[in-house]
Amino acid sequence: MDGSHTRSRTGGESVGYQGRKSSRTSNCIFLCDNQGQMLSMGKPISGEHHDLYDIEETLEDILGLLNDTDIECKGLFLNADSGFDSKNFRDLLDQK
Repeated sequence: MDGSHTRSRTGGESVGYQGRKSSRTSNCIFLCDNQGQMLSMGKPISGEHHDLYDIEETLEDILGLLNDTDIECKGLFLNADSGFDSKNFRDLLDQK
């Protein structure tokens, strides 16, 4: 699981200024398998937000796509970077 900031030169709905990239970006959260194949993603959000911004809704989007394709997610091992390290997120994953 990782977030990706992508530059947006022409604008759009979910675009905001990202200071460390010195440009306007969108942020998406992606979930991949252990081979790097993308399985699911959340809805794009404005680039000034960090990975944990509105993570409850994003996780629902990601898991909803997995459920729609009959991919079982209960008991899976999740490797996420330090941007996702919060007690709230770990508790949310335990519930799921």
